[in-house]
Amino acid sequence: MILITLSVAVLWECTEFTIDKLLGTDTQKVLTTGVNDTMKDMICALLGAILYIVYYVYDMKKE
Repeated sequence: MILITLSVAVLWECTEFTIDKLLGTDTQKVLTTGVNDTMKDMICALLGAILYIVYYVYDMKKE
C-alpha cells in the first residue's frame, strides 16, 4: 500500500514538473520560494499512507 501511494505521488510530481515546463507555470513554487515542494508532497503522501494502514489494521482487529 505504501509503494502504491508513493508511486502515485511520484507520478503527480512528474505531472506538475511537465506542466511547469510546457506551460511556463509555477505549480511547484520554484520561482516564488526558490525551492521545490516535491519532498513535502512525498512526505505527506507517505504519512497519509501510514496513517491509513494504522487505521485499517485497528479497524480489522476490532472486527
